[in-house]
Amino acid sequence: MSSDSRPLLRRAAELAADFLAGLDARPVGVPVAVEAMRERLGGPLPEEGEPAAVVLEKLVRDGDPGIVATAGRR
Repeated sequence: MSSDSRPLLRRAAELAADFLAGLDARPVGVPVAVEAMRERLGGPLPEEGEPAAVVLEKLVRDGDPGIVATAGRR
């Protein structure tokens, strides 16, 4: 692992901890239409890649409505 990966990994851990800390306030099964998720996460790919930190933040922001709020092993 390169030393420049550490900030990204720290940010991913922060986002995961925030998700887990907020589980009690989130409904377990919010129905989100598959098409709505495709629209949020879809679209044309950029001509050039984006920094990993930008991709991480976009995935968390745009994918959040489709994530089941549970920390169980199922």
